[in-house]
Amino acid sequence: RAQRWMTNVGFSVHVFDRSRTTSVADMIFRNEYQGKKNVVRIDVLSPSRLFQYLQMNWLTPAERAMSAFYFAVDIRKRNELQMEVLNSRGLAGLYEAIVQTSGREMFEALCAITKYLEACSKDDGAVIIHCVQGKDRTGLLVMLCQSIIGATDEVIIEDYCLSECMRKGSAAVDAVQNREKKPGRLDRTAFAGAPKDAMIETLTFLRNEYGSVCPGYLDFIGFDSEWRSRFQRCLNFPVSVNAFPLSKM
Repeated sequence: RAQRWMTNVGFSVHVFDRSRTTSVADMIFRNEYQGKKNVVRIDVLSPSRLFQYLQMNWLTPAERAMSAFYFAVDIRKRNELQMEVLNSRGLAGLYEAIVQTSGREMFEALCAITKYLEACSKDDGAVIIHCVQGKDRTGLLVMLCQSIIGATDEVIIEDYCLSECMRKGSAAVDAVQNREKKPGRLDRTAFAGAPKDAMIETLTFLRNEYGSVCPGYLDFIGFDSEWRSRFQRCLNFPVSVNAFPLSKM
């Protein structure tokens, strides 16, 4: 619905397809799109990649054998097993799966932001990042942007937790909290909110896995020092990230 509305009011909507070789950032800067309001849809959370990651990394050998058995005789039981494992991992697990399986999408999003800001005049550029609730996929991408400009962990975590404050008292939130939990179904209470621990665990995971968020993880997904320098210049930040040392949790 949001995409239809954006199209109706004059936005050019571009959907990133990872099967194509063309960068979405290059697509939106073709001549026919210059000077227009552009919307880039990048599906950072892929259910198929999420459950493939779960199958390969979170199941014990016994659970993996059981999953294979259920796949052959009762697919519903297999889905229930996977969902129970996902629920037990909660938000931190979801974020781990996203950064591990959607690096290319994160790279494309960062490139699109950078190229758009470069094309704007000095005081005439703005980018809105959003998902469904504005805390999970949005929170991870914003965390990467903040890491590029050297924001401390404390700042990143505090900004992330603002979503938690804004959700309190919401009728939609109350409805989720009171929803009956059913076996084999997504436990929405496990993925509600924006608790500090979720972002702390995500930052810790990235450092354990890649040595750091910036440059470690960003180099891994392809958003290298040249790209980061361009991003920093767009925001009038010093090019050297050493000027903004990241704190360690």
